Amino acid sequence: MVTAREACSQPRRRLTVRGAGIALIGAWLLLAAPTVAQATTITISVFEVESFDEAGSSLNAILWVPVELDQTLVSVSWNVSLEAFEPSWLSEMSVTISNEAGDQISFAPAVLNEFSGSESYIGGINLDAVGLSFGVRSGSLLRVEFWESFDDSQNQADGRWKSGALQFTFSASPIPEPTALATLALGIAMIWLKFRRRENQTTQDGV
Repeated sequence: MVTAREACSQPRRRLTVRGAGIALIGAWLLLAAPTVAQATTITISVFEVESFDEAGSSLNAILWVPVELDQTLVSVSWNVSLEAFEPSWLSEMSVTISNEAGDQISFAPAVLNEFSGSESYIGGINLDAVGLSFGVRSGSLLRVEFWESFDDSQNQADGRWKSGALQFTFSASPIPEPTALATLALGIAMIWLKFRRRENQTTQDGV
C-alpha cells in the first residue's frame, strides 16, 4: 500500500533525477567546451645554416622551435637562398620538421635543380591538402633538421642555407582544459551525493 507521503515523494525523486541530468548536460557544455586557440604563424631565420650529411647525422644543424599552444601544423612555406658546394647538388639540400611524437614532414626547396651553385627559392606546402598535417602540444618543441639526401663530402658541409626564412602556419587545436574537466568531475560527484541523500531521506520517510 502506497501512503500519501510516498505518493508525494516519488514524483519529487523523478524530478530530482531529471534535474540532475539537465545539470550534468549543462555542466558538460559549459565546462568541457574546448578552449579555442588562435591560429598562429612562426617564422625562423636560416641565415648561414650549413648542410652536412644524410638525415640523423650528428653533424647536421638542428633548430628547436618552441610552441606555446596546442595547435596543428597545417602549412610550411619558404623564401630562401641556397648554395650547394661542388660536387653536391642544390636538389640534395633538405629539411625535416618533426614533433616530439615523431610525426614529421620533409622537403627540398630546390628538388628539381640537380646542379651545384647558388639559387633562391620561394614556395610552400599545404599540409592539410595532402593529408600530412600534425599536432603539436603546448610547451613542446618543433625539431627542424637541415640535411643532405646524398653525402658528397664526408665530415664536410655539402652546402649552406645562405639566407631567408621558413614559415610555419598552425591552426587552432581545441582541447578541453584540465581544470574544466576537474571541475566537471567535482560537479558530477556533488550531484550524485545530493541525489543519494535525497533517495536515503525518501526511504527513511517511507519506513
